[in-house]
Amino acid sequence: AERETRQVMNRLAELAKRQEDLNEQIKNLETALQEAKTEETKKELEEQLKRLRENQEELLRDSDEVLERMNQPENRQAMQEAREQMEQARNDMQKSSEALSKGDTSPALSSGTRAQRQMDATKEQLRQT
Repeated sequence: AERETRQVMNRLAELAKRQEDLNEQIKNLETALQEAKTEETKKELEEQLKRLRENQEELLRDSDEVLERMNQPENRQAMQEAREQMEQARNDMQKSSEALSKGDTSPALSSGTRAQRQMDATKEQLRQT
């Protein structure tokens, strides 16, 4: 059980880091979009936005795997609180993905940031148990 908890914590740390990196890319893209002058530049940035959305969706799928793992019968009781936190993080990732698909970088960034913080808190909570 301890090994399983450690593996989930490592996975949460990895997901939080990937979300943090993605948030940074969204922030940079948001700035670039505001400063874009030509249609060609805007088009390139739209392509980057599409890739960021794909990355966010991949993160979502990976978070689903972690949730499944946390939901295994042998982990269910020990990880109940952490699982609830992780579900909230997943919801925030979903909101970020939806915002990215609409081209709304600001709400995507705030949802992504919440998701990252939630995963960090979940990992910390598991570490303390």
